[in-house]
Amino acid sequence: MRRSPMPARKAPMGRAVLRSVSTADRPKQRRQPVKAMPGPNAAERLVVAERSARVRMVDMSTVVAWCCEVCGRTLAVPNGDGMTWVYDHSWHHRRPRGKGGDRDPALNTPPRLLLVCGHDNSSGCHGLIEQQRVLAKDNGWLVPRPTDPATVPVELHDGRRLLTLSGTYEEVS
Repeated sequence: MRRSPMPARKAPMGRAVLRSVSTADRPKQRRQPVKAMPGPNAAERLVVAERSARVRMVDMSTVVAWCCEVCGRTLAVPNGDGMTWVYDHSWHHRRPRGKGGDRDPALNTPPRLLLVCGHDNSSGCHGLIEQQRVLAKDNGWLVPRPTDPATVPVELHDGRRLLTLSGTYEEVS
């Protein structure tokens, strides 16, 4: 058996000398800004705050105050033309928005929100919910995906209830 001659090879390529490039000479990478997920708007916050309203004694008089839905602490009291916040508060999403954000149009509906004391993830009831996640799931303060928060009862300071789209409570049977 006769073999054909091997094709002629090209001469090996010489290695290019790599040069060091300073960080100032490197092209700038343009990152897309991360869009913050929108929180509840004023109308959505008002519906949840009104849902949390309870009759309280303030300065020897009976008033309707906005309260933490988890512990019952008074958060806002009426003044002449509205409400005045008297304690740190936040609007807690029962179903976490996630790292990438949640594009669901029902993101800020009343069944998904709770008015709680504490202004961040480390204080008040908001801190309790974020730090004690098993307890929070057991009490309905956190709802895992893809469960609809409107179908999960939540343990409030005065009993276990369902939260409705209209911004009211519904008794659990």
